[in-house]
Amino acid sequence: PVGAAIGSVIGQLAAGTKYQLQDSGLNLRASQGNLSASTYSIETREKSFFRGTQTRTTDKPVDDKAAASYLRSFEAVNQSFTGALNRYAAYFEQDVRAYDAVKGTVFGETLSFKGLSLDEQQTKIQQFFQDYGDALVNYSVPGLDKMQKAGETLIDTLNRVTRVTMTTDIAFKSIFNLGSEAAKGLLGSTNKEGRLDLAREIG
Repeated sequence: PVGAAIGSVIGQLAAGTKYQLQDSGLNLRASQGNLSASTYSIETREKSFFRGTQTRTTDKPVDDKAAASYLRSFEAVNQSFTGALNRYAAYFEQDVRAYDAVKGTVFGETLSFKGLSLDEQQTKIQQFFQDYGDALVNYSVPGLDKMQKAGETLIDTLNRVTRVTMTTDIAFKSIFNLGSEAAKGLLGSTNKEGRLDLAREIG
């Protein structure tokens, strides 16, 4: 009996243990027009007393329902960004050639869900899409983050800056009945930087 017990222990040490889950989560990779999403899990086991630890990582695409949900969020960010940038470009007469280049940029993150509740996981996913929108704006309009207010995404900031500057411009034209160039002069500058400075002060 003693020999059998010892043999059993030695056999377990030699065979190793079952895999234990160490981490799991979501891989999201976004670029303009494309989104990929996959789940991942990382598991480890003791191979044997003498052979150390073995790790395996498993990746697989998310199910159709989750993929559709992520795609809707992705498309909503792209549409908001495109609309905000087009209004900004048209008003400031800014050549945003960078918009074509931003289509090729890649924004990706690995979101670990270890120890998180379902609500916390959802919050982390929503933050990813907000960060993606901020990255698009930062790429196309560098420095705009300096005008960002608490609680705003950078897409919100882009819309606000354009709206505030347009409203102020119209007000000067109306009050003083001035032509466009004179109104721009009262705004401090005919260039983008001067008008952004005004928007920073007013907004």
